[in-house]
Amino acid sequence: EFKLKFDGDHGNFKLAFISNMSLTAEYEADGKLLILQIKGKGDALINCVNVDVEIESKLNQVKDNNGKDHLKLGTPSYKYKIEKTTFDLKNLFNGNKELADTTLQFANENWQQLMDDLAPPAIKQIVKTVVKAINKFFASVTTQQIIKGYSP
Repeated sequence: EFKLKFDGDHGNFKLAFISNMSLTAEYEADGKLLILQIKGKGDALINCVNVDVEIESKLNQVKDNNGKDHLKLGTPSYKYKIEKTTFDLKNLFNGNKELADTTLQFANENWQQLMDDLAPPAIKQIVKTVVKAINKFFASVTTQQIIKGYSP
């Protein structure tokens, strides 16, 4: 789901989207996971279901080198909610299945507390990437083209 609210008269921009997200990575852990000791090295898969992100920003008007007006998003504010997250870490405890299964069960039952630490930097990077893409688009079309309709 994707929603865009563009209020040029008041200089406001709001973007909201809901998406499932997956992260595949190599991990290496030797420490604590909330209250459990964790140790391992291998493949990791983190699946987030229904990640709901809302980005709000002021719209600023800037001039390009030719004196033409363009829109540019200011520093955004954002909020997010995640419906559910699951973790799958391979080779936990050097393949000890019983310890690994117990630890993963704990992680998946307590996903919210884990994501309180893991999600903020990831969401911040997503917002930064989205704002950069939107500003790249705004730099390529003038305010006049947006108002009247784009024609190359």
